[in-house]
Amino acid sequence: MLPMAMFLGIILAFVVTATATYSATTLRYSRVVEDRADRLAAADGGMRYAMEKLRLFQTLCTTKVAANGYTTVVPPSINGATISVTCDRVGTLLADIQGWAIVVTGAGVPSGSAIFKTQGGNGMTKSFGGPVFVADKDRLDMGAPAEIKDGDLWYSKSLCPTPAPDVTITNLSFSPDFLRGGLCTTQTWTTLFSAPTLPTVPGVPLAPVTTASGCKVFFPGKYTSAPVTAPENYMVSGNYYFEDVTWNITDTVVAGAADTAANGDGRFLTSNACAGIDKQPGFEGTGSGATFILGGSSRIYVGVKGGLEILRRRQGTVAVSVQAVDTTGGGYLASTVDYASGASIYESKSGNNSDVAIHGLWWTPNGKVVLGNVTNTANGQFLGGVVGAYVEVQASASVSALNIRVETSPYVGKVLLVSTATKNGKSNSIRAIVDFQPDTGFLAINSWRVV
Repeated sequence: MLPMAMFLGIILAFVVTATATYSATTLRYSRVVEDRADRLAAADGGMRYAMEKLRLFQTLCTTKVAANGYTTVVPPSINGATISVTCDRVGTLLADIQGWAIVVTGAGVPSGSAIFKTQGGNGMTKSFGGPVFVADKDRLDMGAPAEIKDGDLWYSKSLCPTPAPDVTITNLSFSPDFLRGGLCTTQTWTTLFSAPTLPTVPGVPLAPVTTASGCKVFFPGKYTSAPVTAPENYMVSGNYYFEDVTWNITDTVVAGAADTAANGDGRFLTSNACAGIDKQPGFEGTGSGATFILGGSSRIYVGVKGGLEILRRRQGTVAVSVQAVDTTGGGYLASTVDYASGASIYESKSGNNSDVAIHGLWWTPNGKVVLGNVTNTANGQFLGGVVGAYVEVQASASVSALNIRVETSPYVGKVLLVSTATKNGKSNSIRAIVDFQPDTGFLAINSWRVV
């Protein structure tokens, strides 16, 4: 009996040991499976959170800082896993300035002086459509009520509080107020935005032509003196380089042909004498729209009874209407009309007879931009975004056409998002490539891959 009991004891010991080992292995495997499931769920949550922030334009994933990978806003830890989401611009059609309504750089403006100013209107609220960036939120002089609609106020700070505090600025509101507000970044405007690509310096323009209908037609090229205009004028689609030219516009000037399919813009100002001129032989130009390039002391003023409309023209990845030359080279002369010069690089006069419609980007990061006291039926429209060192917006109580916003366009870029969740020393990632259109918030997922 003793040998049999010993044999049964040994067999039982083997069974118990095997069972215990199996149970321990199963428990360890269950923990591994559970942790992996937690990480995958956390990475999924981080990805969906990042996509929503991108759709709402509450990340910097479309700017220059994301050209080689950028860690965007992430939620708190999920399922005990820490989350990191990076974004990278992988498409070629998305400009880092696209989608911004106003960018105020503060370049050259003395410390303590205002860089963004609103005034006039007798209580009427000025509305800016889309995200706004200012170099310093404490240098806003909101003398008149203003509203940022469907966008946030981004501002630079060396150390950003986490989470970002509410921004309370007198006379500045947000719509919708439950969703929009202030967003802080340690980045400066120079790291976020880059100048559009300048085209080859245009040659000497053809002599202007006055048609039988009374429309005076100007051609692309390099101008060293201001165009001498007629009551109604058309500037053929192309590039116009103004060097040391002060142009005071007191007539109606329309520049470039509209292209709704390619650029998403349409004619706004009426010019009966020049109606349909862009389709007549010899006046078609190249492509669509026009770009005014300002070099040296060049600047543009729109006087009383003056009208200026510039349709979009694509330069590289940006639809540009006006661009100041940043540096001398390639046949261009750097713009000298900065804030310190005391002159405005753009100014529209007060009154109800001045009309302005700029469809593409206005890029003058060192200049002073003053949108005069727009009144009654006058139109002051910057539809492709304004970039200036100092921006001032004036309007009377009766204004109905003051409009600084992001005009929709068909340009779509691609963004690579990588959401990584880490728990107990192990990581899982989800990678997604999305199509994104900043000015509409359109977002479509191209691919979704678990790594």
